Amino acid sequence: MFSGLGGCVHGRVREEIRTILASADPLPFLDAKAVEAVDSARQSYRSLKLDTQYLLPWGDATLLLPWDGDAVHDTIAAWLRQRGLEASNEGIVIQVQTQNADRVHDAILDLAEAPSITEAELLPVGEVPLEEKWEWLLPIPLLRRQYASRVFQIPAAVAAARRIRGLQN
Repeated sequence: MFSGLGGCVHGRVREEIRTILASADPLPFLDAKAVEAVDSARQSYRSLKLDTQYLLPWGDATLLLPWDGDAVHDTIAAWLRQRGLEASNEGIVIQVQTQNADRVHDAILDLAEAPSITEAELLPVGEVPLEEKWEWLLPIPLLRRQYASRVFQIPAAVAAARRIRGLQN
């Protein structure tokens, strides 16, 4: 039995998505329905000013858009959770359960300035999820190390935070 989880999205894919959204160039390989969807997405990208905005209010939450891969998003979400914010990687965005965008902004600035971060600091206090077929056989300390090495990309997350800091939302 497998979890059915999809593969992780690489940062290069999200970079290309952002390039397409920021562009007005036609994509000749798309059918009419896909062209309509891309045009709508481009309009939203422009109207939300996603070229310069990385925090968006979303009901009772704040959306953070680092425009990076899943491992970087998972690392940033773990950093935010360690700072008392309920955060989850939702694909292209990190959803943070707070309307206080300044608190999210401050946590990202802290990440950009962090002198050194260890994987152990980002691990959840309780159990880590079992996502691979044979993980249930691992002793807990090894399971936690394996999870951290698979999920977190600390240098890339710090780089993303520094890129965000440069935008100064």
